Amino acid sequence: MPARILLFALDELRRRHPAAPRDGRDPRLDGAPFRAFRRRLLAAAARAAAGPAALSMWWEGTWNGYALAVACEPASALAGLDPEGACPLEGERLGAPRPDARPLARVAPGRARVAREPDGAWFEAPFGAPAGHFGAPGIRRAGGRRARPAVSAPASRGSGRSPRARTPPSRGRRRTPRPS
Repeated sequence: MPARILLFALDELRRRHPAAPRDGRDPRLDGAPFRAFRRRLLAAAARAAAGPAALSMWWEGTWNGYALAVACEPASALAGLDPEGACPLEGERLGAPRPDARPLARVAPGRARVAREPDGAWFEAPFGAPAGHFGAPGIRRAGGRRARPAVSAPASRGSGRSPRARTPPSRGRRRTPRPS
């Protein structure tokens, strides 16, 4: 069953949801505009949902124009969705979502939830402000519980430092090759 794929132009997303990075941060990494877009899109999807649906996303395009693609599966569950309140559509089509699509949300009549990984993480597609580069916008994993590295016991008892830490660094001596 094909999905309804909505295309939102990057330039229009930036115009509708301008970035306002603080503290001199890179505007390309500002996730606030994406979160504002997502909030409006999910509100519209919850109102229009005729049944349960899953939304996923990815970027497509080239250096002369990128679009955030949002797939609605099944298409019939969100056939009445009008996303203009979130951002005007660049285009729309029916088709299969890309294999590398990231989960965006779960929608049902009257409700929508951001899709989360088992550890609580979710995905964002920051589009921030243009910063004079031709790189494609990306999708990043956000939130969630990060696995902590295992704490290992010290290599030697007493000082709590590893034996390598007690070895003085070399003083620039070069090793001479062994004769063969």
